Amino acid sequence: MANYSDLFPRGTDGATIASVQSVSLSGGGATRSETITSVDLSKSIIIRNGHSEPTNNFEASQVQRMALFQNSTTLADKGPDSGGSNIASDYMILEFASGIKSLQTFVVTLSTSASATTNQAVMSVDLTKAVLIYTGVHATTGASGTVSARVKLTTSTNVACSRIGDAITSECGFILVEFE
Repeated sequence: MANYSDLFPRGTDGATIASVQSVSLSGGGATRSETITSVDLSKSIIIRNGHSEPTNNFEASQVQRMALFQNSTTLADKGPDSGGSNIASDYMILEFASGIKSLQTFVVTLSTSASATTNQAVMSVDLTKAVLIYTGVHATTGASGTVSARVKLTTSTNVACSRIGDAITSECGFILVEFE
């Protein structure tokens, strides 16, 4: 694999990472969790590296929404059907040592219309230094269904979370990071 790092200029005062943890979750059920080494929530992000579901049923399309809780646990939620399937999910948890100006975490509720967009007000960020990380969508009502969502930083003070799929209430999560 080629190393393209020399193509991107680096400042001398960039963000530094204090710790990196890799977590794999598997099994059925509406909620799964795994204990990790304690992290500072104001300086940590979680990145979803994908999921798989071996029985090829609809549950694989019910994307998990993940979040960090209590400085020591990562949590993955799947759709409302607790089923018996074995969904495997992989995550990376990055804790920054420096270089973060602000870190905002949100979960917004999307309406039951088949195509719903919710605008979430956020603290103002410099658009040239901000990164938006989608943390997933989770169906909160309805016995079954398929939902997908996306997030977009539309202005320095607004994130739009849009969902398409079955007309079920769902929650969309994201992290907004502003670097120094």
